[in-house]
Amino acid sequence: MADIIDYALLNAHKDFDTLPYSKIDSLVFSELAYLSFDNIVPDSKSRGKGLLFSDIAESENYEALFSLERTAERNKKLLNAVAYSKRYGKVLVNYYENIFDIEKDTQFCAITFILPNGDACIAFRGTDSTITGWKENFNMLFTSPVAAQSHSVIYINTVAKKIRGNIILTGHSKGGNLAIYSGSMCSPIVKNKIVEIQAFDSPGFTKEFIESKEHTETEKIIRKFMPEESLVGVLLNNREQYRIIKSEGSGIMQHDPFLWQVDT
Repeated sequence: MADIIDYALLNAHKDFDTLPYSKIDSLVFSELAYLSFDNIVPDSKSRGKGLLFSDIAESENYEALFSLERTAERNKKLLNAVAYSKRYGKVLVNYYENIFDIEKDTQFCAITFILPNGDACIAFRGTDSTITGWKENFNMLFTSPVAAQSHSVIYINTVAKKIRGNIILTGHSKGGNLAIYSGSMCSPIVKNKIVEIQAFDSPGFTKEFIESKEHTETEKIIRKFMPEESLVGVLLNNREQYRIIKSEGSGIMQHDPFLWQVDT
């Protein structure tokens, strides 16, 4: 079986007409959301068309993209795999939003990938390696919404107006939680543009949110994926159906998307 880097390389010559967009493409974008696109990709207020992956790979700020040291080398391989491929070569990367506030225990980041046909995948970043990011995770145990969840709704309500096609929301870990939350709580007009929410090993929610009208209405388009021995995806309250992903890791390492086995 292959991992997401193998998937990107083996399908580099296949555009989205030849091989339709799939959940594995969403997983690729979910992982790329961990890159630090600051001072490279335009923010959510931008009216520009965005950048190609090749532009990003040739940026003078290239090394700064990989500030998350734990996955730096693998993320370099993943970015290089998509940068000049036929499959991802015409995808536009835009509307990067990165909010970090120690005093308010806030760690939020989102980015939008616009496909050649005008559809878009909005990917929310999971927890980074900072204490602030983890403190916000703990706040989820008893607070709803936490700051990142509120920012996720603002983000999608802002960006969706600029997308002419359908929208898929995605994210790994806390990013998947934000995808589900924003997809449930966004404006009705925006919600009508969302065709699927794909969450990868993401923690659940408070009981009140799970039972809310907004979440109940959204459940039918939520697709959740977890490794067999998930320690993160089972946290808090979950009601969504999920599919098992085979992982080469054990224990907490099953949370690492680079260790997940995918079809090519």
